[in-house]
Amino acid sequence: MEYLFKHRLPRVLVPFIIWSIITAYVARQIDGTYTYHSFMQSVLSMYHQPVIIAYWFIYPLISMYLLSPLLKAMVNNLSSNGLNYLLILWFIFMMIMPPIIQALPSDIRPYFEAYDMSKIVFSSYLGYFLLGYKLSQEKHRKTNWLIGILLILILFTINIEIGLINNHGVWQVLNIFSIGSVPFIAGLIFVVLRSFENKYHHWFSKLIEILAPLTYGVYLVHGLVINLVEQWFGKSAYFTNFLLASLISLVVIFILSKIPLIRKILL
Repeated sequence: MEYLFKHRLPRVLVPFIIWSIITAYVARQIDGTYTYHSFMQSVLSMYHQPVIIAYWFIYPLISMYLLSPLLKAMVNNLSSNGLNYLLILWFIFMMIMPPIIQALPSDIRPYFEAYDMSKIVFSSYLGYFLLGYKLSQEKHRKTNWLIGILLILILFTINIEIGLINNHGVWQVLNIFSIGSVPFIAGLIFVVLRSFENKYHHWFSKLIEILAPLTYGVYLVHGLVINLVEQWFGKSAYFTNFLLASLISLVVIFILSKIPLIRKILL
Protein backbone atom coordinates (compact mmCIF):
# COMPACT_ATOMS: atom_id res chain seq x y z
CA MET A 1 0.00 0.00 0.00
CA GLU A 2 2.78 2.43 0.95
CA TYR A 3 4.70 1.65 -2.25
CA LEU A 4 1.54 2.26 -4.30
CA PHE A 5 0.97 5.79 -2.98
CA LYS A 6 4.61 6.87 -2.65
CA HIS A 7 6.00 5.48 -5.87
CA ARG A 8 3.67 3.81 -8.38
CA LEU A 9 0.78 6.29 -8.47
CA PRO A 10 2.98 9.44 -8.48
CA ARG A 11 5.03 8.00 -11.38
CA VAL A 12 1.81 7.64 -13.37
CA LEU A 13 -0.13 10.71 -12.23
CA VAL A 14 2.51 13.47 -12.24
CA PRO A 15 3.64 12.98 -15.89
CA PHE A 16 0.01 12.43 -16.94
CA ILE A 17 -1.21 15.71 -15.41
CA ILE A 18 1.69 17.74 -16.83
CA TRP A 19 1.40 16.22 -20.32
CA SER A 20 -2.38 16.72 -20.23
CA ILE A 21 -1.91 20.45 -19.61
CA ILE A 22 0.73 20.68 -22.36
CA THR A 23 -1.45 18.70 -24.77
CA ALA A 24 -4.59 20.70 -24.00
CA TYR A 25 -2.71 23.84 -25.03
CA VAL A 26 -0.63 22.62 -27.97
CA ALA A 27 -3.38 20.50 -29.57
CA ARG A 28 -5.65 23.54 -29.75
CA GLN A 29 -2.86 25.63 -31.22
CA ILE A 30 -2.32 22.97 -33.90
CA ASP A 31 -6.04 22.79 -34.69
CA GLY A 32 -6.39 26.58 -34.65
CA THR A 33 -9.17 26.34 -32.04
CA TYR A 34 -7.33 27.72 -29.02
CA THR A 35 -9.13 30.03 -26.65
CA TYR A 36 -8.25 30.59 -23.02
CA HIS A 37 -11.75 29.49 -22.00
CA SER A 38 -11.64 26.19 -23.92
CA PHE A 39 -8.13 25.47 -22.64
CA MET A 40 -9.07 26.05 -19.00
CA GLN A 41 -12.32 24.13 -19.37
CA SER A 42 -10.40 21.14 -20.73
CA VAL A 43 -7.81 21.25 -17.94
CA LEU A 44 -10.39 21.70 -15.17
CA SER A 45 -12.46 18.82 -16.59
CA MET A 46 -9.45 16.48 -16.56
CA TYR A 47 -10.76 14.64 -13.49
CA HIS A 48 -13.58 13.00 -15.42
CA GLN A 49 -12.71 13.62 -19.07
CA PRO A 50 -9.35 13.19 -20.85
CA VAL A 51 -8.05 16.25 -22.70
CA ILE A 52 -7.62 14.06 -25.80
CA ILE A 53 -9.15 10.67 -26.51
CA ALA A 54 -5.72 8.99 -26.54
CA TYR A 55 -5.56 9.40 -22.75
CA TRP A 56 -8.62 7.21 -22.09
CA PHE A 57 -6.37 4.36 -20.95
CA ILE A 58 -5.00 6.23 -17.91
CA TYR A 59 -8.38 6.40 -16.16
CA PRO A 60 -9.03 2.64 -15.86
CA LEU A 61 -5.31 2.15 -15.16
CA ILE A 62 -5.47 4.44 -12.13
CA SER A 63 -8.62 2.66 -10.96
CA MET A 64 -6.88 -0.69 -11.22
CA TYR A 65 -3.87 0.63 -9.30
CA LEU A 66 -6.14 1.90 -6.52
CA LEU A 67 -7.84 -1.47 -6.33
CA SER A 68 -4.65 -3.49 -6.72
CA PRO A 69 -4.01 -4.12 -2.96
CA LEU A 70 -7.53 -5.54 -2.60
CA LEU A 71 -7.33 -7.48 -5.85
CA LYS A 72 -3.99 -8.98 -4.87
CA ALA A 73 -5.39 -10.10 -1.52
CA MET A 74 -8.37 -11.61 -3.31
CA VAL A 75 -6.50 -13.57 -6.00
CA ASN A 76 -3.86 -14.80 -3.52
CA ASN A 77 -6.64 -16.56 -1.64
CA LEU A 78 -8.66 -17.63 -4.65
CA SER A 79 -8.55 -21.11 -6.09
CA SER A 80 -7.86 -21.71 -9.77
CA ASN A 81 -11.51 -22.66 -10.28
CA GLY A 82 -12.65 -19.49 -8.54
CA LEU A 83 -10.44 -17.35 -10.78
CA ASN A 84 -11.71 -19.19 -13.86
CA TYR A 85 -15.27 -18.54 -12.69
CA LEU A 86 -14.61 -14.81 -12.43
CA LEU A 87 -13.02 -14.75 -15.90
CA ILE A 88 -15.97 -16.63 -17.42
CA LEU A 89 -18.44 -14.19 -15.84
CA TRP A 90 -16.38 -11.26 -17.13
CA PHE A 91 -16.14 -12.69 -20.63
CA ILE A 92 -19.89 -13.38 -20.89
CA PHE A 93 -21.21 -10.17 -19.37
CA MET A 94 -18.57 -7.68 -20.56
CA MET A 95 -17.21 -9.13 -23.81
CA ILE A 96 -20.11 -11.06 -25.34
CA MET A 97 -23.40 -9.63 -24.04
CA PRO A 98 -22.85 -5.91 -24.91
CA PRO A 99 -22.20 -6.48 -28.66
CA ILE A 100 -25.07 -9.00 -28.83
CA ILE A 101 -27.44 -6.45 -27.28
CA GLN A 102 -26.12 -3.72 -29.57
CA ALA A 103 -26.87 -5.91 -32.60
CA LEU A 104 -30.54 -6.34 -31.61
CA PRO A 105 -33.22 -4.22 -33.33
CA SER A 106 -33.57 -0.82 -31.69
CA ASP A 107 -37.12 -1.52 -30.50
CA ILE A 108 -36.04 -4.72 -28.71
CA ARG A 109 -32.63 -3.60 -27.42
CA PRO A 110 -33.87 -1.62 -24.33
CA TYR A 111 -35.40 -4.78 -22.82
CA PHE A 112 -32.01 -6.48 -22.64
CA GLU A 113 -29.75 -3.62 -21.56
CA ALA A 114 -28.37 -4.13 -18.07
CA TYR A 115 -29.45 -1.84 -15.27
CA ASP A 116 -26.46 0.40 -14.48
CA MET A 117 -26.43 -0.44 -10.77
CA SER A 118 -26.07 -4.15 -11.63
CA LYS A 119 -22.70 -3.49 -13.29
CA ILE A 120 -20.91 -2.69 -10.04
CA VAL A 121 -19.22 -6.11 -9.88
CA PHE A 122 -18.14 -6.22 -13.51
CA SER A 123 -15.66 -4.10 -15.41
CA SER A 124 -14.21 -4.68 -18.86
CA TYR A 125 -10.80 -3.57 -17.54
CA LEU A 126 -10.87 -5.66 -14.36
CA GLY A 127 -11.08 -8.82 -16.46
CA TYR A 128 -7.82 -8.04 -18.25
CA PHE A 129 -6.18 -7.44 -14.88
CA LEU A 130 -7.29 -10.89 -13.70
CA LEU A 131 -6.41 -12.51 -17.02
CA GLY A 132 -2.89 -11.11 -16.81
CA TYR A 133 -2.52 -12.50 -13.30
CA LYS A 134 -3.76 -15.95 -14.35
CA LEU A 135 -1.41 -16.15 -17.33
CA SER A 136 1.56 -14.98 -15.26
CA GLN A 137 0.89 -17.70 -12.67
CA GLU A 138 0.56 -20.50 -15.21
CA LYS A 139 3.47 -22.93 -15.34
CA HIS A 140 5.60 -22.50 -18.43
CA ARG A 141 4.20 -24.92 -20.93
CA LYS A 142 5.82 -25.68 -24.24
CA THR A 143 4.27 -23.26 -26.72
CA ASN A 144 4.31 -23.51 -30.48
CA TRP A 145 5.17 -19.86 -31.10
CA LEU A 146 4.65 -20.19 -34.86
CA ILE A 147 1.03 -21.28 -34.44
CA GLY A 148 0.56 -18.57 -31.82
CA ILE A 149 1.84 -15.83 -34.13
CA LEU A 150 -0.30 -17.18 -36.99
CA LEU A 151 -3.43 -17.08 -34.81
CA ILE A 152 -2.62 -13.53 -33.68
CA LEU A 153 -2.21 -12.36 -37.28
CA ILE A 154 -5.45 -14.07 -38.35
CA LEU A 155 -7.45 -12.54 -35.49
CA PHE A 156 -5.88 -9.11 -36.07
CA THR A 157 -6.68 -9.27 -39.79
CA ILE A 158 -10.29 -10.27 -39.17
CA ASN A 159 -10.69 -7.45 -36.63
CA ILE A 160 -9.26 -4.90 -39.07
CA GLU A 161 -11.64 -6.10 -41.79
CA ILE A 162 -14.58 -5.88 -39.38
CA GLY A 163 -13.51 -2.36 -38.45
CA LEU A 164 -13.52 -1.33 -42.12
CA ILE A 165 -17.04 -2.66 -42.65
CA ASN A 166 -19.88 -0.21 -42.19
CA ASN A 167 -21.22 -1.67 -38.93
CA HIS A 168 -24.91 -0.91 -39.29
CA GLY A 169 -27.92 -3.20 -39.24
CA VAL A 170 -27.14 -6.89 -39.51
CA TRP A 171 -23.38 -6.22 -39.79
CA GLN A 172 -23.29 -5.20 -36.12
CA VAL A 173 -23.33 -8.89 -35.23
CA LEU A 174 -19.68 -9.01 -36.36
CA ASN A 175 -18.77 -6.90 -33.34
CA ILE A 176 -19.44 -9.96 -31.19
CA PHE A 177 -16.39 -11.63 -32.72
CA SER A 178 -14.37 -8.42 -32.82
CA ILE A 179 -14.81 -7.62 -29.11
CA GLY A 180 -14.84 -11.23 -27.92
CA SER A 181 -11.54 -12.04 -29.63
CA VAL A 182 -9.56 -9.23 -27.95
CA PRO A 183 -8.85 -11.17 -24.70
CA PHE A 184 -7.61 -14.11 -26.78
CA ILE A 185 -5.31 -11.84 -28.82
CA ALA A 186 -3.93 -10.26 -25.63
CA GLY A 187 -3.42 -13.67 -24.05
CA LEU A 188 -1.77 -15.11 -27.15
CA ILE A 189 0.67 -12.19 -27.38
CA PHE A 190 1.68 -12.75 -23.75
CA VAL A 191 2.07 -16.51 -24.18
CA VAL A 192 4.09 -16.18 -27.40
CA LEU A 193 6.45 -13.60 -25.91
CA ARG A 194 6.88 -15.71 -22.80
CA SER A 195 7.83 -18.71 -24.95
CA PHE A 196 10.94 -16.76 -26.01
CA GLU A 197 11.96 -15.99 -22.43
CA ASN A 198 15.72 -16.37 -21.94
CA LYS A 199 16.07 -17.02 -25.68
CA TYR A 200 16.27 -13.46 -26.97
CA HIS A 201 19.43 -12.39 -28.75
CA HIS A 202 21.66 -10.01 -26.81
CA TRP A 203 21.01 -7.11 -29.22
CA PHE A 204 17.25 -7.54 -28.82
CA SER A 205 17.46 -7.64 -25.02
CA LYS A 206 19.60 -4.50 -25.11
CA LEU A 207 17.08 -2.78 -27.39
CA ILE A 208 14.24 -3.62 -25.00
CA GLU A 209 16.27 -2.25 -22.08
CA ILE A 210 16.59 1.05 -23.96
CA LEU A 211 12.98 1.26 -25.16
CA ALA A 212 11.14 -0.02 -22.07
CA PRO A 213 11.70 3.12 -19.91
CA LEU A 214 10.47 5.28 -22.81
CA THR A 215 7.11 3.57 -23.37
CA TYR A 216 5.03 5.65 -20.94
CA GLY A 217 6.46 8.89 -22.30
CA VAL A 218 5.76 7.75 -25.87
CA TYR A 219 2.19 6.98 -24.87
CA LEU A 220 1.73 10.41 -23.28
CA VAL A 221 3.08 12.32 -26.29
CA HIS A 222 1.71 10.19 -29.13
CA GLY A 223 -1.77 11.73 -29.20
CA LEU A 224 -0.30 15.18 -29.68
CA VAL A 225 2.08 13.93 -32.37
CA ILE A 226 -0.79 12.21 -34.21
CA ASN A 227 -2.66 15.54 -34.33
CA LEU A 228 0.43 17.16 -35.81
CA VAL A 229 1.05 14.40 -38.38
CA GLU A 230 -2.60 14.43 -39.48
CA GLN A 231 -2.22 18.13 -40.30
CA TRP A 232 0.49 17.14 -42.78
CA PHE A 233 -0.91 13.99 -44.38
CA GLY A 234 -4.63 14.06 -43.58
CA LYS A 235 -6.58 11.62 -41.43
CA SER A 236 -6.96 9.00 -44.15
CA ALA A 237 -3.23 8.17 -44.45
CA TYR A 238 -3.43 5.64 -41.62
CA PHE A 239 -0.24 3.67 -42.28
CA THR A 240 1.93 6.73 -42.93
CA ASN A 241 0.53 8.52 -39.89
CA PHE A 242 1.14 5.49 -37.68
CA LEU A 243 4.76 5.04 -38.73
CA LEU A 244 5.66 8.73 -38.62
CA ALA A 245 3.85 9.39 -35.33
CA SER A 246 5.56 6.38 -33.73
CA LEU A 247 8.99 7.47 -34.92
CA ILE A 248 8.58 11.12 -33.89
CA SER A 249 7.17 10.18 -30.48
CA LEU A 250 10.05 7.81 -29.83
CA VAL A 251 12.72 10.32 -30.89
CA VAL A 252 11.18 13.14 -28.84
CA ILE A 253 10.94 11.04 -25.68
CA PHE A 254 14.41 9.59 -26.19
CA ILE A 255 15.87 13.12 -26.35
CA LEU A 256 13.87 14.27 -23.32
CA SER A 257 14.99 11.21 -21.35
CA LYS A 258 18.57 12.45 -21.59
CA ILE A 259 17.69 15.53 -19.52
CA PRO A 260 17.65 14.40 -15.85
CA LEU A 261 15.07 16.89 -14.54
CA ILE A 262 12.72 16.34 -17.50
CA ARG A 263 13.12 12.58 -17.19
CA LYS A 264 12.17 12.71 -13.51
CA ILE A 265 9.08 14.89 -13.97
CA LEU A 266 7.69 14.08 -17.41
CA LEU A 267 8.62 10.43 -17.93
